[in-house]
Amino acid sequence: MYNSIYVFIIILACFVLVNTLIMIVNERTREIGMMSALGLKSREILYLFTIEGAIIGILGSALGAVMGGIITRVFSVVGIDYSAAFEGVDSTVWLMSPIYYTVFSLENLVFCFVLGVVIVTIACIIPARKAAKLEPTEALRQI
Repeated sequence: MYNSIYVFIIILACFVLVNTLIMIVNERTREIGMMSALGLKSREILYLFTIEGAIIGILGSALGAVMGGIITRVFSVVGIDYSAAFEGVDSTVWLMSPIYYTVFSLENLVFCFVLGVVIVTIACIIPARKAAKLEPTEALRQI
């Protein structure tokens, strides 16, 4: 169940990344045209933008894994107190403890990091292909 939630969250993040990279391609259209005019092959432009997206994915996944790990570790010790939410409910009806302790797992952090990097790198291929298909003459004409 948790793995499907991880995949869903990372796919949502991929939409943000693809949108960001498409904007980068649109802003750097003249630069891409200049690189093409100077002899850079479309395969090399594809590689350039894919690597750029992969670096964004690595940094974002590392930051997310570290911050998520810290928050999970803190709540595994301190716990999340729901007693204020159960204030009006009879204590004999509770089916759970009013304090919930998270479970810190290094395996989950590594899984999230690797999954994030792989999916983001795959998602970067869409805007990278768009950049690689630009004709140098058309790209240089755009403002």
